[in-house]
Amino acid sequence: MAGKIIQWDLMPSPSSIDRAKLLARCLNDANFTRQILQVFQEQAPQTMVKLREALEAGVIADVRRHAHTLKGSAGNLAASGLQAAAARVEAAAGEGNLAGIREALPDLENQFNLALQSAVAISTSLK
Repeated sequence: MAGKIIQWDLMPSPSSIDRAKLLARCLNDANFTRQILQVFQEQAPQTMVKLREALEAGVIADVRRHAHTLKGSAGNLAASGLQAAAARVEAAAGEGNLAGIREALPDLENQFNLALQSAVAISTSLK
């Protein structure tokens, strides 16, 4: 059974998630949208922790893998800022550029926090 149709234009405040694209990807289904956002809220913080741990341990291949995972999750949510930031970390890791990873990490963390806040706000509004 499909969820209720989402009225994005009634949701004020800027978001790091492109609501129109997310809506289209979720076929206007509020329940499906909520599920996608819930998975992100549950899994993405763990991925960020693993990425930081891999960086601290100097395991660049794992940094790249976790950045790639975040990039894909962000793409699913239409969170282009997070997607671009994760792509920069992934590219630096692919080059073995530890300094580049460290330089790109603050933006990744910022974009991650913005996307997580947006995901929570959108999920809450769908109840």
